[in-house]
Amino acid sequence: MYQLCKSAAFFWFFFVPGSATTESRNVTVMVVPRHDQPQSYLLTVFRTSMGLASYILTTSRVFVTSFLLLGTQSPPLQSSPLTETAAITHQAQSVTQPAMSRILRTAILALLTISNALATNCAKTYEAKYDELTWHEPIETGNPIQSNYKGLDYTIFQLDQYDGFISPSSGNQYAMAFGGSGNITVHDRGSVLTLKSFSYACNAGVPQPECAISMWGFRGRRLVAQQVITFPQLDPGHYIHEFVMNSTTFDTRRWSRLTSVGFSISRKDNGGDMYGGLMIDDFKYTIST
Repeated sequence: MYQLCKSAAFFWFFFVPGSATTESRNVTVMVVPRHDQPQSYLLTVFRTSMGLASYILTTSRVFVTSFLLLGTQSPPLQSSPLTETAAITHQAQSVTQPAMSRILRTAILALLTISNALATNCAKTYEAKYDELTWHEPIETGNPIQSNYKGLDYTIFQLDQYDGFISPSSGNQYAMAFGGSGNITVHDRGSVLTLKSFSYACNAGVPQPECAISMWGFRGRRLVAQQVITFPQLDPGHYIHEFVMNSTTFDTRRWSRLTSVGFSISRKDNGGDMYGGLMIDDFKYTIST
């Protein structure tokens, strides 16, 4: 999942040992491949990441030590033998504060860059426009949307084409839930959905009362998000091409990490049946693994 990818990046940086040496102002990262084993691209990338992780860990330790010691005076070291730990501490005292600031900025930048890259590789954004799908006539036979279409499975929703009434937001095809209720589910088990935006319309002819579109977001069997959006009343006296879909965006903090989204339509005024269908188009979302 998306959060696990960021956790993995954190783990790489702070808990995986590597080979690195530091001197007072110059830091050298050493990644030594083992020549007694076959090398591969992924193995090389992994070992390089380990070396960079060790570099950041080492510079962080030096920074903490120097921060505690800067501004203090210590007596000259005697000629008695120094342990390795004492030698490293004495060396850290010679590092100036500006140099440590540069090292810290470099370490933080490297950490953010690689953790964001790892997280990005775990998520993909889609926009379902449905125009590349094949529509068959007569529609009485149905045009179900294929399984795993851009990572999602559609229940009740079918593929439909512009018939001269309400114009799709893009192209000439859209998803239609005849009867007004439908469900969209993430295809791969273990993947989750973050809903971003989509276009919508209630399609029940003219005149048409104001329509309430209820939406539910589920994480497994648990309801975690709920919202009602409104499609306006349609009155006669307009040219047919004037009827278009509306669009909305979602709070991705609430509509995130979902496994399915449910839809239903009803009359806004009294909750009665609309006797029509729900159109959706330009369905934009991110799937994380």
